[in-house]
Amino acid sequence: MNRPQPVRPPQFITLLGKVMNVLLALVCATATIWAGRLFMVRQGLPYDAAGQYVNPQTGIIYDDNIVRVALGLTLLFGALTLLLLLTAYKLYRASPRRKAR
Repeated sequence: MNRPQPVRPPQFITLLGKVMNVLLALVCATATIWAGRLFMVRQGLPYDAAGQYVNPQTGIIYDDNIVRVALGLTLLFGALTLLLLLTAYKLYRASPRRKAR
């Protein structure tokens, strides 16, 4: 009984997938750093009398949930970055050759 041979994707598609993975990993890593800095800056802001964060340099008042939102963005982008790095590892590592039967 003949088994059908697995169809390999064209090399262009494989290369495009690898390049897109690296680009998305870089974008997500940059977004993680941005969100982490946003979290740390917003967490360091002082409170006003109403219990909201206020930037004394600009006078802008932020809602008290801004720190949780920034932390959530940091965790989300960090998880996406780790997922993309894991898939990049699987894409770029040398796969062992299977023996023909």
